[in-house]
Amino acid sequence: MNRGRNRRIRIFSGGAGAAAARGRLALGAVILALAVICPGEGARARPAGQEQGDRGQDQRDNAVFMREHARAARLLSQKSFNEAVRVLERLHRDHPQSREVIELLSKCYLQMGRPAQAISFLEDYLRRNPPSFMMIRNLGEAYLDTGEKEQAVRVWHSILEGDDDSGQYYGSVAKMEWDAGMYDRALETLREGTKFEKFFIQNSRELIRLEMLLDRSQDAFRDELILLSRSGELNLRQASGVLESFREAGLPADLLSLVDSMAVKGERHSRFFRYLHTLMLVERDEYEEARAYVRDSAAGGEEDQEAYGFAVQLFLMKHKRGQRDFEAFLGETIDLFMERYKATHLAPGMIYLMTERQLETAAADPGTGRAEYERIRRMLEELVSHPLGGPYLQKAALLKAGVELELLGLPGEALTTLGGAIRRGRTTSPALEELRMRALLASGRWSEAEKNLGRLAGSPDSNLAVMGEYGLGKMFFLSGKYNRAVDKLSALAREHPGSEWANDALEIAILTKESLQEGEAPLNLFTAGLRVSLRGGYGEAADSLEALQNRYKGSVLVPRSLWVGSAWKRSAGRKEEARGDLQRLCELYPLHELAPRALERLGEYWEAEDPAAAAGYYARALDRYPDDPFADRVRSRYIRIRKILPPGGEEE
Repeated sequence: MNRGRNRRIRIFSGGAGAAAARGRLALGAVILALAVICPGEGARARPAGQEQGDRGQDQRDNAVFMREHARAARLLSQKSFNEAVRVLERLHRDHPQSREVIELLSKCYLQMGRPAQAISFLEDYLRRNPPSFMMIRNLGEAYLDTGEKEQAVRVWHSILEGDDDSGQYYGSVAKMEWDAGMYDRALETLREGTKFEKFFIQNSRELIRLEMLLDRSQDAFRDELILLSRSGELNLRQASGVLESFREAGLPADLLSLVDSMAVKGERHSRFFRYLHTLMLVERDEYEEARAYVRDSAAGGEEDQEAYGFAVQLFLMKHKRGQRDFEAFLGETIDLFMERYKATHLAPGMIYLMTERQLETAAADPGTGRAEYERIRRMLEELVSHPLGGPYLQKAALLKAGVELELLGLPGEALTTLGGAIRRGRTTSPALEELRMRALLASGRWSEAEKNLGRLAGSPDSNLAVMGEYGLGKMFFLSGKYNRAVDKLSALAREHPGSEWANDALEIAILTKESLQEGEAPLNLFTAGLRVSLRGGYGEAADSLEALQNRYKGSVLVPRSLWVGSAWKRSAGRKEEARGDLQRLCELYPLHELAPRALERLGEYWEAEDPAAAAGYYARALDRYPDDPFADRVRSRYIRIRKILPPGGEEE
């Protein structure tokens, strides 16, 4: 058996035997050519009619082969392995040299748990024919199924022998090794593949990805640096991924020193690595050395975009937000930047980032008052009217209108802001139109809303037109014209099923139609809450839904009102009440479509405060609703939480 194995492996290795085989093939080709040129020497010339008949028979035979091969492939995909094997074995008898048949037949044998037969067929073919990747893959898998891992590896690696083009297969071989649980060997294979210049980038990227999956963050970081050092032009944005690897690796000093050595002036990409080194210093809270870079930047030692990019990276470090030393360093950096660039095109971008950050900080603090939001609104107004702020006009207008609509409850001012941005920019966008639609609905000015949404529904842009139709249907719903809302929203869902608005439109239409059977009173309370919520009055909106729940306990709207009301209460800072609504939804309506979502959301709410409780809610959702379409997402969250809990730490 060992001798047979050695013979089988040698057919892929080239050498003198392969050269002799190539010589025999060349000689055969010459003899065949002579036979064609001088048919009288090897065969009698056939009449033209007979040749034409033979060609016709060949075409019919080929058509039968193709039809049967396609049938076998279809049977294989349907897991009808026995029937597929019968078709393929018959084809193999008629076409013993067909590579396609043997590839498919060997795959069938593997699926049926008959690896020995797969090995026999594949090796018999490969002794006499050049290999294909699929055959090599199948043969290796067959050896794996018989428990011969090393033999499988030798077979797979046989396709890596040859010229530089074999470098393209290293990733595929590594994947087969990875899937077989041979993780270290997969990494070794990819590292070997990086030696091929032509395939260096693709093999390096896959190597880094697998190292990260194995939590070998320091190895991944070093390999990422090697990849960057050998790249052509480097973009400053590429620093973000490297910083993430640095954090995953635990911010070790030796990796910082490695990058420092690459930042030596005059070395390839030294500016990029100095930039990266400074950001790594910030990650390690080593601000004194980082300040030297900032001072150099303020003195004109760095390019404009580099100084701007550095500030942007600091804004992206949300995990350091609130840390006193970091906040001081960030403030110094922004002050120096604005001092140098306040009259340039870079200033509006920095103002936008500062304002966006202040808004996020304010929104995260339940104690933020109206005065702070008014201050942020004034900052955004300055940006909207900035003479060099054109590129940020729409973004700033969206942010300002969002503050006015959702945080200050001023839909009229939001409409003015959005209308001004559209006039100044002489263009619109789906984001602007969507916020304008929400502001129109929140304003309660139904005539104006119907006019503007009708204009949008007539847009030549089909996406904007469907948005307009949805807005009209929602306007009818909120204004109490329930039958018109059902007609409009049902038509939208029917005529535009692929639209992003279709599901919501259909849901509102169905809920409205069912609720109308109970009379309009429950719907009136529900829509009253919705109208107030659109202006940011979440507490008042939640109270309206509570009134619905208390007065109409049997209404079809109660489960939906518990779900929506929970979100509003959370936005209003009433966390315990929000959790209570979700608990009631799970307990009182376990068969409702929202029950599994309520359990998932309870898990989300508890993750930061009590991971064990969160894991309990996720486990309950998986146990009660195994066929839920979002079960995979819940399972992923459950597994992530379980990793940080001690054994037995999950709440029942």
